[in-house]
Amino acid sequence: MALMALYGFSLEHMEAALPQKALAQIIYGERLLQEGRRADAEKFFKKALDLASRADVQEVETFLRLFDYYANQARYEDALVVAQAGLEVLPENAALLRSSAMAYELMGVTYRAVEEYRKALVLDPGDKQSRLRIQQLSNQ
Repeated sequence: MALMALYGFSLEHMEAALPQKALAQIIYGERLLQEGRRADAEKFFKKALDLASRADVQEVETFLRLFDYYANQARYEDALVVAQAGLEVLPENAALLRSSAMAYELMGVTYRAVEEYRKALVLDPGDKQSRLRIQQLSNQ
């Protein structure tokens, strides 16, 4: 990818050359972000979410990286959409449940955040982060 960019390949050529894998789309999108090309990066992130949701082998890292991108942009509804898409295909994943809970929490929907943190605890009883967040949110 770096060599293609160095030689001035267009965005369309880069898109055509990338493997139809979610992680490849995310990596290239992150590169575009570093270049300050947010709108172009978003195109690749959306494609990555679509590919991840339809993949034969699901990788939680894909959803978590997309979640982090949107959460760091304070786009909590988009972050929640990503977490929920991940949970559609990986319903027993505690990390995605924590991400969903965090999105609800950041949007101010405390009761749903607590529900999601509790679900994460069922899957991972040693999850100190979820336990702490439940305690703090319940004390509010």
